[in-house]
Amino acid sequence: MLKVFNAYDENYTSADKAFDSSVDISTNGLCVLSPTTAKLKVEDFGGDYYLDITIPTERADLNSLKARNIIVADTPEGLQPFRITDPVYGGKTCEIKAKHVFFDSEDYYIISRTPMHSSPNATIGSLLNYLKNKSDTVKHQGMAPNCPFKLASVTGDDNPETTVGEKWSESFRETTLYQALIDFQNTLRDYDARIRLVRDGYYVALTLAQRQTDLILNYGGGLTESKIEYDFSDAVTRIIPIGKDQIPLDEWYLDYDSSRVALNPKFFKMKKVDFSQDYLTKGDKETDSSWKSRVKADLKKMAQAYVNAHATGFVNYSVSALPPDDTKFKLGDVVTVNDSRLDLTLKNVPVVGYEYNLITKKYEHVEFGSIKKKLSSLKRK
Repeated sequence: MLKVFNAYDENYTSADKAFDSSVDISTNGLCVLSPTTAKLKVEDFGGDYYLDITIPTERADLNSLKARNIIVADTPEGLQPFRITDPVYGGKTCEIKAKHVFFDSEDYYIISRTPMHSSPNATIGSLLNYLKNKSDTVKHQGMAPNCPFKLASVTGDDNPETTVGEKWSESFRETTLYQALIDFQNTLRDYDARIRLVRDGYYVALTLAQRQTDLILNYGGGLTESKIEYDFSDAVTRIIPIGKDQIPLDEWYLDYDSSRVALNPKFFKMKKVDFSQDYLTKGDKETDSSWKSRVKADLKKMAQAYVNAHATGFVNYSVSALPPDDTKFKLGDVVTVNDSRLDLTLKNVPVVGYEYNLITKKYEHVEFGSIKKKLSSLKRK
């Protein structure tokens, strides 16, 4: 069911959390839509996330289908809110496009903020607190009202700090919240390609979470059209990591961990990688031996994540066939893909995007693999 709500009922979140008390989604809102077509397009890592809807004019409540109003849709990601952006009325049909409210983050501007020695999600929390306080003080000048975005809870092994560390000092200047979140995610993905941005209503966070599935997709039995693309420009299977004060590891080099890499590479490439580790400082009474041990321990953790993320290059496997009708995918779910034409078996391949028919409740296109994004930094700061 697709329901329309007023543009200013803003504190939406998904089905596993309570909607804002001012918005009762058990009601029909302004209206319930009866579309002839309703499709969801979603891409991971902060990419596309929108609805395309077509409604017969005779069944459309034009007073409700105004730009900025919100459509709540039951999606594979749970109940999610989308803001109407481009309604087109005319003739026998109305065409509606609605972007996920995550893209409201483009309306919030960060002048200058540098969270110091913070974990990845604490860094995001610092940005959100900054925007809330900033918008409190300047809203009388006609700028944005209180920032509605909140930090989602990520715990245990799903937390990125378990692989990339918990002391980051990232600078954000003259940028939107949207761009800050995307750039920070992409910086972290250079150390662990599993890291992805959660967009759950107005809740945001970084996570490593992946849901293991038993699904095996075979060419000719689920896969009828497929394409695989490789980018080896930054691939490396062995690195010589150099840390702060030019401190190397005792073993000098590190190889990728085959147990953490979905596709074992059939090539060898080695290079030196410098890690600044500026967040580490030597204690006044700390011995040289203790200092070097701390630097090496932190360096090894970062370097292992880096080489694992780059061991196979970047793979994007695009599948336009349909999985079984009773299959429910979410972003980050992992499957096994067998493609006999390409002599290829990929394990733990994550869902990175899909197109979903909200009327038939079926997937029309699913993409698996990893998408290489432009990275704002190659070194941890």
